[in-house]
Amino acid sequence: MFKTLMLHAAAALVASGCALMPPAPPAALAPPAVAGTVKVQWLGQAAFKITTVEFENGFKLWHMGDTGVFGDMKLIAEMYKPDLVLMPIGGGQFVMNPQHAAMVTKDFIKPKAVIPMHYLTNPGLPGTPADYIKAMGGSPIKVMAINPGDMVEF
Repeated sequence: MFKTLMLHAAAALVASGCALMPPAPPAALAPPAVAGTVKVQWLGQAAFKITTVEFENGFKLWHMGDTGVFGDMKLIAEMYKPDLVLMPIGGGQFVMNPQHAAMVTKDFIKPKAVIPMHYLTNPGLPGTPADYIKAMGGSPIKVMAINPGDMVEF
């Protein structure tokens, strides 16, 4: 059964058909009408976790958490083929900056859509969605910089 995952500065899945609405942080990922499988795996000695969610309709979400760039992002993308990635973009010492996140998005993951997260919540996370969108250049990957109260559907 699908368990609630706490996601900080992310989005809450509020209905089947992959509708997303971001509440104020911390947000809960709790799709009420969609059964799914949560895959949390420990890979290698780096001791990080990969959280992917696949819903019954085949839609795949990857919540990247707090991370910097690492080469296996490309392997993870090839294995799980996420449709939507919740991408940290704030920079600083904890997560990718907008330029690194854009490189990972375009060159490693290539999802259909990205929701930027983990930015501007403190002075150590100065990256913005505007910086990320600019770094994405003319990429066809949809970037959805959403605010609390906004809703997007897939």
